[in-house]
Amino acid sequence: MAGETTNKGAEAAAPSTEQTVKTVKHTVTEADIKHNPELIGKGVKVVDTIDLPEDVKAAADARAAEAAATADAGKSKGKAKPAKYTVLQPFADKDNFSKMWKEGDDVSHFDEDRLASCVKRGLIKKG
Repeated sequence: MAGETTNKGAEAAAPSTEQTVKTVKHTVTEADIKHNPELIGKGVKVVDTIDLPEDVKAAADARAAEAAATADAGKSKGKAKPAKYTVLQPFADKDNFSKMWKEGDDVSHFDEDRLASCVKRGLIKKG
């Protein structure tokens, strides 16, 4: 032991190269698993709560917001708005004679055959 020298004092006095990283709680989503498949190997599942560095959490939230916006845009592009049909001349409803359709009323909810018949008779117009 007399021949051994230790440098414990030097190690203790040396500044740490580790930086403290701020973490936040994050609930794991399917998108997280998709973009980070290594999480599965660590036993992490969807809906688990994990600690993430703040910048990683911000990136995950931004990715989720972008995916939601893309999905919403896809929904609106996928559905074509039905053509609007408006009344040109007043007429009584075929099922309820006391119901009158007035000029300017929207009758787009009529079935296709009824719309075609009303357009042909000049009662409504498309557009």
